[in-house]
Parts: sequence; structure tokens; C-alpha cells
Amino acid sequence: MDVRVLISELDQFEGMLEECAGRVKFAALNAIDHLKKAELLMDADPQMSAFRAFCAEEEAATALVACLQRHGYPESDRINLRAHDNKCAVMPFVRAVVGWLKPRMFEHNDVFDLPRLRFTSDPGRRALELVIPLKDMGRAVHPRPPLGVVTKGESTAQEMIGEKLKAELRKFLDGEVRGMMRQVANERNKLLYASEEKMSINVGNVSSVLATKANNVGVLLIAIGLIDPWGPPTYPLSSLVSDAVREFVKVMSKR
Repeated sequence: MDVRVLISELDQFEGMLEECAGRVKFAALNAIDHLKKAELLMDADPQMSAFRAFCAEEEAATALVACLQRHGYPESDRINLRAHDNKCAVMPFVRAVVGWLKPRMFEHNDVFDLPRLRFTSDPGRRALELVIPLKDMGRAVHPRPPLGVVTKGESTAQEMIGEKLKAELRKFLDGEVRGMMRQVANERNKLLYASEEKMSINVGNVSSVLATKANNVGVLLIAIGLIDPWGPPTYPLSSLVSDAVREFVKVMSKR
């Protein structure tokens, strides 16, 4: 899909984000703004365009962590919003949770069809919900809150998410989780700053960079829409999200 289309599709979240509060609202809106300005700079200044795209993902990650902290998810206060490695790890973390959840709930399932996302005002403000159709019944399940998944079995959700998370974080650099995070931050900085050996690096395919970051920002904004409007006191904290946050803190604190 054309990168300009990907970026324009983020406009659909703005109404929902305007109803968020504090850093959740402003960091998320800033992420969209960074991408729109990155698009304008693609031809005139590809390095600054790519840099803004990196910043967009970090701002979306900041918004999601701020959302978790605002609702008081256990141990979320241990995630430093100013630490680049924490922010860089949020997207692999979200992928890990989805990668753990999807095959257990929605694949090879005789009861449910694949879920759909849609906007709703059920929690008293604009939000996202999961609509899970029942196969061959013309009806659907609407979980409240959307990520209110209860897990049972020999292994806890935290343990299983942890293994998936570690695999995601090690995908690009074996052995060192924080090493990969620093590598991402360094690549971002190399876009603008000279080193002892050379000037700032050239961007090979800035359109590809922007497309990747626009997709990532979209995923993070979806996560915000599934969590932030559905918090206490009206709705309980999601046990799935709680387990995921605990494991994220555990993994990042050990590296």
C-alpha cells in the first residue's frame, strides 16, 4: 500500500485520541503529526523524514505506556518513558502478545471466526472494540473490556508471553535484548549526526521506512483504543495486559 495512504488512514484515530487525557492524548497525536511531516519531507530531506518516522513510533509507544501507567497496571510505573530502549521495545512487545494470543483464540477454532475491530462509544467515549463472530450463527461476541481475556492451563500467560517476547526481541540481534534496543536508537541517531568516520548516513528507501513506522504506529494506536477507554472504575484491568506488562518489565530489567 502507498505510504501516503497508510499515513492518511491514521486520521481515523484522531477523534478517539482527542478524548484521551494527558500524555496519552498528546503523545499519540504527536505520533501522527510526526508521520504527516515526515511525508512532506520525503523528497526534500529524506534523512529528516526518516528521523521523524522513528520519533513517531517512539511517541506512539510513549502514549501506550502512559495509558498503562494511568490505569495503574501492576509494575507499569517501572517503565521509564524517557528511556529509548524501553520505547523501542514496545513494538516487539505488542507483536509478541498478539503472536501468543492469536493462535490460541482465533486460529483453527470451531466456534469463532476471525475477530474484527470497530469503533464504539459504549464506554462513554470513542473507543475500539473486538467483534468476534460466532461461526454459522449470524451473531457475535463483544468482550467487555475487549482484552479481558482469562487464561488457564499449566503455563501462565505471563510465562508464555515471556518466551514469545524474548524471541521477538532477539530476532535482530542474538543474545542481547538491550543491545538490539541500542542498535535501533543508534540507527536513528546516525540519520542526523556525523561520526569520526563520516557524515550522517543516507536513507536508502525512505518510503519503506515511513511505511514500516506508519504500520507500527497504527498497531500501537489500536492497542490504546482497546485499553485506555476501558479502564477502572467501570471496567476491571485486563489480566492479559497485566501479565504482559509484568513480563515486559521482567525481561527489560534483566538486560
